[in-house]
Amino acid sequence: MEDVKKAGSQIMTFANHMVWWQWLILVTVILFVLKKPIQRIVKRHMRKVKKLIIRLIRLYFIGM
Repeated sequence: MEDVKKAGSQIMTFANHMVWWQWLILVTVILFVLKKPIQRIVKRHMRKVKKLIIRLIRLYFIGM
């Protein structure tokens, strides 16, 4: 159990030390890998996805 807590805190400190551009690269890589399945899902839920993205962008800029 102690090992799990240690690993969790290490992951959190790693995540906190990542700069915004590293997060951007990580997200880009994940999106590239999942491109086909994401495209299928996006085609089905295009309107919902657009609203969600707009909401997320607003939240991000309000939070800055």
